[in-house]
Amino acid sequence: MDLPAYFEEFQKILVVCPHDGEVYRLADLRLFYDSQTMGSWYDTCMRELYALNSSIQELEKRKEQVKAENTRNADTRLMSYIPDADPFISRFPYDGRDMKLLIDPIEFIVFEGMHKEDVQNVILLDRNRKDKERLHDSIREVIAKERYDWITLLVNEKAKLIPSWSYFTLEGDTAK
Repeated sequence: MDLPAYFEEFQKILVVCPHDGEVYRLADLRLFYDSQTMGSWYDTCMRELYALNSSIQELEKRKEQVKAENTRNADTRLMSYIPDADPFISRFPYDGRDMKLLIDPIEFIVFEGMHKEDVQNVILLDRNRKDKERLHDSIREVIAKERYDWITLLVNEKAKLIPSWSYFTLEGDTAK
């Protein structure tokens, strides 16, 4: 007899429940025991799988905690190195997490409040260098005359520029 036919035979076997006197099919029974049964290899596999999944979830949580802790520690360590690495930077009252290194033509750009996701001011920060004096003056003039634009370019997942991009000024008016 093949296996499906064997289980089909369970549909034909009827039993009487000793507790309520009802008649049930053997195939519909859900057995309960007063004491714990030995269990099968399947029960053992399911317990091990559950334990493994629980361990994986705990490891994922711990991984995220360690990642967040390392980020905080790296920020703290970086801020402690700045005075030794460049005394120029340490004299300014800006949070190092708000500073981005450009190097040329301006050494730094500071987005005050960026680490709080609330930028209040943008500062171009550089030393007073004789070789850049003329360039810095022209940048100051551009800013004073408000000759700058905000441009957002759309880039697809293959890092290619999408041709239909918009060009906006800071006031939001379409410039071109």
